[in-house]
Amino acid sequence: MAEAGRPAERDERGGHDDQNVDKDGDERGRPRMEPRRPRVETLADRVKRYGSALKQVVSPMPSNATEIPQFFESLEAMFRSFEIPADLRAKLLLPF
Repeated sequence: MAEAGRPAERDERGGHDDQNVDKDGDERGRPRMEPRRPRVETLADRVKRYGSALKQVVSPMPSNATEIPQFFESLEAMFRSFEIPADLRAKLLLPF
């Protein structure tokens, strides 16, 4: 225990001699952090990840009707190139 006006001395671990270290916590008394478990990917996570990748390479749908087939061919090529899962393709088409 430190005396008034005098700083507490440190022990060999670098902590203060007047600290109680919980065996389940660190030297500051904080609970130890367990390693993170992998997060389960939700549909929203998947759509966001693939959507942000596509947003960089896919142009908006043309207004000219003769250019629409080429747009879809290009979009399908991007889906294959980025390995977009089939269950997400229709959902990712909406913003374009």
